[in-house]
Amino acid sequence: MIKSSGMWVSPAEVEARLLQHPGVALAAVVAVPDEAGLDKTVACVVRQAEATVTGEELIEFCRDGIAHFKCPKRILFVDELPLTATGKLRRNVIRGQASETLTAHA
Repeated sequence: MIKSSGMWVSPAEVEARLLQHPGVALAAVVAVPDEAGLDKTVACVVRQAEATVTGEELIEFCRDGIAHFKCPKRILFVDELPLTATGKLRRNVIRGQASETLTAHA
């Protein structure tokens, strides 16, 4: 669970909503601290082949299906997500990569 803006958010619920979009192949939602040190939800998304979906489109798609406070604040597009040998998401690695990417673009 992620506590974002004072509300509890289930990453699995947000990931399930993102995976309903036809342009999304894989998604991972993690908490990344903002400049004030508060955790915000960030979705790392692997697009389907030939998909051209944007971050804004995915955030709007989430708003149409889940509560607004559960929607990711940012969408990062990646080529692949790190997985364990058994196919589970390596959230600690994903969180670090997302944090580095957002810090570099700030």
